Amino acid sequence: MRLSVFFWSIFAAVVSHAAITPEAERTPLTAKEIAQGFREHVILARPRADRKARADADEARAGFRVREKIRRMGDLRIIDLDPSDNAHAAISRLKASGHYDYVEPDFLRHITLTPNDPSFTDGSLWGLSNSGATNNGVAGADIKAVAGWDIIRGAPNVVVAIVDTGVNLNHQDLVGNLWTNPAPTFGDLNGARFINGGVSGIPTDDNGHGTHVAGTIGATGDNNLATTGVAWRVKIMAIKVFPANGTGLLSDVVKGINYAVEHGAQIINASYGESGGFGFSQSERDAIAAAREAGVIVVAAAGNAGANMEIT
Repeated sequence: MRLSVFFWSIFAAVVSHAAITPEAERTPLTAKEIAQGFREHVILARPRADRKARADADEARAGFRVREKIRRMGDLRIIDLDPSDNAHAAISRLKASGHYDYVEPDFLRHITLTPNDPSFTDGSLWGLSNSGATNNGVAGADIKAVAGWDIIRGAPNVVVAIVDTGVNLNHQDLVGNLWTNPAPTFGDLNGARFINGGVSGIPTDDNGHGTHVAGTIGATGDNNLATTGVAWRVKIMAIKVFPANGTGLLSDVVKGINYAVEHGAQIINASYGESGGFGFSQSERDAIAAAREAGVIVVAAAGNAGANMEIT
């Protein structure tokens, strides 16, 4: 516990905020897009460092709408295609130009946990303190939270970004631990919302998953209410990239991660995954690598689907 807080504390970010303009959300995902695992008329492309001007010219000639360029990720472009075009055809054309490091679909991602709101005292949060009395548990098979709380109970200056379905900004155990943006530019007082290409400053949770995750990390402790987080005091930055149904777009996830880094998050929690075998995304890897290069710790969900996580 002491070591984790040490690492949390040393990665303070000094950032400059990129201008963000609110945008309306695009149409919801279609049944075809959900089945194929990516958006039909959106692609992500990173130009080669020495070919950016040529890439700009190619995109203009093709009539592409470059929705956004993410400087931190080598000018990664989020590109809207004409309705008569499709992702596979556009990707093939851009790859053939030789001007890009990679071009890929806007893959789908899914939240990976069913929300629940147990209390600490009834044994439901056995991962924090396991007496062995519930769920055929093994006494002591936990993260030793109680012993840790004897040493330190919070990290009030650490900003943890919850890249998820948003956060209930009025939850009694979270409201006192919400991050406050010192310089909001589009109503983003406690975080931001990136859904279906839309942008706003209202990261309200309409699913419950993000609120559950935020509570696990930083619900106020020792206040005789509902539940307790691992850190009783911490700053929760709410970043909504998943809609109510829990299936979101990689382009929104990448923008959410970038927002977190630019606005001073020291830790990013990403409790989501892919399903259906659509798999690896270079854009996603670059977003995580850029966060790490900025000194941000990225925590990801693993093992929820019963997969073997061993790498040896």
